[in-house]
Amino acid sequence: MREQTATEVSHHPPSHLKSYFVSSEQQFDAAKLGMWIFLITEILLFSGMFVAYTVY
Repeated sequence: MREQTATEVSHHPPSHLKSYFVSSEQQFDAAKLGMWIFLITEILLFSGMFVAYTVY
């Protein structure tokens, strides 16, 4: 009789990769886009506050 050895193959994504991303590159691009959107909204918010402060 032959002995069969099972090779364990991991089908899990890397631990740093979130489950809803396909690749690390997609996760990086999404994080970069999110950071730019956050920075733009902060610029708009604080510029509006500074303009309102100088006008009133």
